[in-house]
Amino acid sequence: MLAGLVYSNIVLADDKLLALSRIPFPWNAPSYDVQDVYDTLSGFADFVFTIAGVLVGITIVWAGIIYATAGSDTAKVGKAKTIFKNGLIASLIIFAVGLILSTLANFAGDPAGFFF
Repeated sequence: MLAGLVYSNIVLADDKLLALSRIPFPWNAPSYDVQDVYDTLSGFADFVFTIAGVLVGITIVWAGIIYATAGSDTAKVGKAKTIFKNGLIASLIIFAVGLILSTLANFAGDPAGFFF
């Protein structure tokens, strides 16, 4: 009974849980709803992915510069290939994480519609 009174601000519409209307705090702090938390985390993730993508691009370009200026120095060519390989692996990891997070967000938004 107490749980029903505490969580009575859950809104159901079209058989979907929309959100908690507001999370109350015992002090006079601002209250946040689920959408506010999602927007904040989504913005932070977008920022991190943007910075990571720029860094990977710089790494790949730097590897190309080292390779182009290596001439016949096999040590520099090997270094450039290693930097390029590491940049490529980093980009695959970044985009895989982005794909996984996007898939989870779509699934959480509409679990039934995700499969149809």
